[in-house]
Amino acid sequence: MSKRFALLAVTLYAIFTWSFATVLMAQGDSPAPGSEQILSYDSDITVNPDGTLLVGETITVYALGAQIKHGIFRDILTRYQDRFGNPYTIHVEVVSLERDGQPQDFHLRKLSNGLRIYMGKSSELVPPGEQIYELTYAVDRAIGFFPDHDELFWNATGNAWIFSIQKASATVHLPRGIAQLAIMLDAYTGPQGSAGTDYSASADGQSNATYRTTRALGPFEGLTLVARWPKGFVRPPTDDQKHRYFLEDNQSNLIGFEGLIVLLLYYAVMWFLAGRDSSRGEIEASADPPRGFSPATLRYVWRRAFDQKTMVVCLVDLAIKKQLAILEDGSGGYILGRLKSNPPAAGRRAGSGDVPPLNTTVDEKLVLHGLFVTEETVPLVPANNAVVGGVVEKLHHRLRIGLKKVDFSITGRYLIPGLLISLATVVRCGYAIQGAEKTLVVWLAVGLMPGSLACLSTAWLAVSSWRYALSDPLCAPAARKQSFVMGLICLPFLIGMLAGLGGLVWAASSGVAVFLIVLVAINYVFHLVLKGPNRAGRALTDQIDAFRMFLTSTASVPHDPRAASVLPPALFEKFLPYAMALNVEKVWCEKFAATLAQTKGKAPDYSPAWYFGPGWDPITPSTFATSLANSFFSALTSSTQAPRPRSRRG
Repeated sequence: MSKRFALLAVTLYAIFTWSFATVLMAQGDSPAPGSEQILSYDSDITVNPDGTLLVGETITVYALGAQIKHGIFRDILTRYQDRFGNPYTIHVEVVSLERDGQPQDFHLRKLSNGLRIYMGKSSELVPPGEQIYELTYAVDRAIGFFPDHDELFWNATGNAWIFSIQKASATVHLPRGIAQLAIMLDAYTGPQGSAGTDYSASADGQSNATYRTTRALGPFEGLTLVARWPKGFVRPPTDDQKHRYFLEDNQSNLIGFEGLIVLLLYYAVMWFLAGRDSSRGEIEASADPPRGFSPATLRYVWRRAFDQKTMVVCLVDLAIKKQLAILEDGSGGYILGRLKSNPPAAGRRAGSGDVPPLNTTVDEKLVLHGLFVTEETVPLVPANNAVVGGVVEKLHHRLRIGLKKVDFSITGRYLIPGLLISLATVVRCGYAIQGAEKTLVVWLAVGLMPGSLACLSTAWLAVSSWRYALSDPLCAPAARKQSFVMGLICLPFLIGMLAGLGGLVWAASSGVAVFLIVLVAINYVFHLVLKGPNRAGRALTDQIDAFRMFLTSTASVPHDPRAASVLPPALFEKFLPYAMALNVEKVWCEKFAATLAQTKGKAPDYSPAWYFGPGWDPITPSTFATSLANSFFSALTSSTQAPRPRSRRG
C-alpha cells in the first residue's frame, strides 16, 4: 500500500514539474503581449544584375482588434531626390501577399511621396492573436550608380508604423562574385532622418549582407540599410531608360512648360491679329485737336482713366462755349449758372468775340442738361452732392462706353481663352503628381486664377494712382486717396492668394504654385498689351500727342498762322480746356501772357467773359489757370460728397 502511494506521489510530482516547466518555457519563448505590436519584421532583398530588386517581407504582428481589425498597411517611400537635388521616382509592383500561408487581398493607394499597400479585405476581420503577413514586391530604380561604386539605400521597415517593432532584420543578396571585404555596410535606426546605430551588420563570402536591430523600435521608428559594392556587378540604365525616366520624373514640369508655350503662342497670335498695327508712329506737332472729341474725352483717352479734373475740363469748355458761367466768390466757392441764350456781339466783352460759339458735344450736353434740371444756378457745395455726383457718374459712364467699343481693343474675349488654357495647365500639372489631392487642386486653381488677376489689377491701379499723384499735383490728394483705397481692396485679395498658394503647395507641389503665378502674370501682361489702342485708338492718341506738342512748343508750326508768336484771345480760350485736359495749362497760359505783353496798349484789355471772380490777372494768366484748376477741382470734389451730419448739443 505504501509502495503504491509513493509511486502515485512520484508520478504526480513528475507531471506537475513537467507542466510547470512547459508553461515557463512557453512564456519565455512568446510572452503574451499586452498591446498590439509587431513581434518581428524580417526583410529579404535580392539585388538582380539588371538593377531591380525583389523584396520579401515577413511581418509577424500581434492583433487584438483595436488598430488591427481588417489587416495592416505598409507605406513605401517612392519619391526621392538624387545628390543634385533632382526628383526621381522608383516603381513598386506587388507580386504576392499571404497571411498565415493563405493568399490575401490587397489594394494600393498613392501618397504624396510614396505608395501605401493595404493588406486585407474590409469585409473580413483579423482573428485576435499572432498573425504572419508575407509580402513580396518588385522594385526598380532603387540602386544608386556612382563613379566608383554602386549603392543600395533602402528603408527595410518603413517609418510609418504606429506599433513598436520588437525585432527587425534584413538580408541583402547581392550578385555573385563580390568579395566579402569589398562590401561596405551601414545602417540607421530611429525616426525618419535620424542616424541611430542600434544595429549589427555582417557580410559573408556568398555576397550576402545581414542586418539586425539591437533594440526594439518604437512607433514611427525603422531600420534603413546601406550596402555599397564595386562597379561592374549591376548594369546601369541605358540612355533610352534615362530619357524615359527624365520624362517621367519631370512630367508635371513638362506639362507646365507646354502650357506656358501654348499660352504665349495664343497671345502672340492675338497680338498679331489685334494689336500689331497699333504701335506709335512718328509724331509731329499739330495745331488742330482731334475732330469730334471734347476736351474731357481727350483727357479720358490720354489718361486711360477718369478723374474729377475731367469734369472740371468739361465745365470750363462749356463756359467758354457760352453755355454756362462760372462765378467764384471771395472765399473760394463756386456757382455754376445756366446761360439760356448767347449774348449779342455788341454786348460781348473785349477780346472774346473773335470766334462764333462752338458746338457742344454729346457728353457736354449730358453734363449741361444733368446739372440744370430744376435750377438755373448750381452752387458747388456738399448739399448738391446728389445732382453733381450723379452728373459726374453719368459722364464717366458715357466716356467709358463710348470709347471702349470704338477706339480701343476689347480684351475680355481674348483673356477668357487665355485663362482657360492656364487653368487646364495648372490642373494637368497637379494631376501628374503622384498622390496629389486632385479635387482640391481643381478648386484652388479655379479660385486662384480670377483672385490673382483681381489682386494684380487693384495693385496696378494703386501704383498708377501714386504715379499720377506725382505727375499732377492738382489731383495728388484724390489720387493718393484712391491709391490708399485700392491698397485696402488689394489686401484681402493678397491674403487670399497667399493662402490659396499655400494650399496648392500642400495639395500638389511648389512647382505647380510657381507655374500658376507665372501663368497669371502672363495673362495680366498681355491683358495690358492688348488693352492698348487698336488702329483707330492709336491714330487718336497720336493726334492727341501731336496737339499736346503744339500746346507746349515755343516755336511756330510752319504754314500755320495760329502757331505764330502772337496768340489771339479767342484761340487762347478755345484751346484752354484742351491744355487743362492734357496738364499743360500753365505753359499755354504763359504763351498767352507773352501775347498780352506784346499787345499792351495796342488792344483792349482782355478778361475772360465766362468767368466772374477775383482770380483773373492779365499779368500772370498762368497763375489764374493754375488757381482755377486747383480751387475749381476742390470745390467740385467737395460737391460730390455728402455733407457731414451736424452734432446736436443738448
